[in-house]
Amino acid sequence: MENFLLGVTIFTDPIETFYMVQLNRSRKFSYVFPTILLLLFFGVRILQIYCTHYPLATVQSWEANIVIEIGKFVVPIVSWIIASYAVTSLMDGEAMVREVYLGSTLCLLPYIVFMPIIIALSHCMSSMDSGIYNFLIMLVWAWVIILMFLQTMYLNDYTLGKTIGVVILSLISIVVLWVIAILVFSLAKQFIDFIFGLYREFRINFL
Repeated sequence: MENFLLGVTIFTDPIETFYMVQLNRSRKFSYVFPTILLLLFFGVRILQIYCTHYPLATVQSWEANIVIEIGKFVVPIVSWIIASYAVTSLMDGEAMVREVYLGSTLCLLPYIVFMPIIIALSHCMSSMDSGIYNFLIMLVWAWVIILMFLQTMYLNDYTLGKTIGVVILSLISIVVLWVIAILVFSLAKQFIDFIFGLYREFRINFL
């Protein structure tokens, strides 16, 4: 019931929602609800790929790679949660990592709730209406971004100016995190290729 209340108030009074998340920090936390929201978020993305009216689809269903498409969504969200918590913990933030996780997934609810409606409306539109369709999607994403900003501000009890600074630092941290991940992946691949190269040379010369 409490989780349902959080899901409702994120639309009616998001500031109160984030205060409720803070007030409940002394209670036993369950990762089930935010994880369900995250899975629903990915599910709606898959729905968008396969059910959007084809003249308006940015990705055609027969060309889509589901793993890549989900990765395009999971990587930014997970990166935001990690970077936001890391930066706020260094900037006198009050939010715990589980609160950032819950708050971030609650911020995804406008996408979870309204994207299926927009997808259904797309079947009443043609390619001539792509501007309206894209505008509706932009509104949903703008709503999500505003909620993410408010979450950072109210979960950590920041001023407006400090919140802007923390958000900018979090975005920079995400870029740094991605660069490091790409470098590690590249080095790991080169190391594995080197090992396999040595193994092939050994087999050719000694076996």
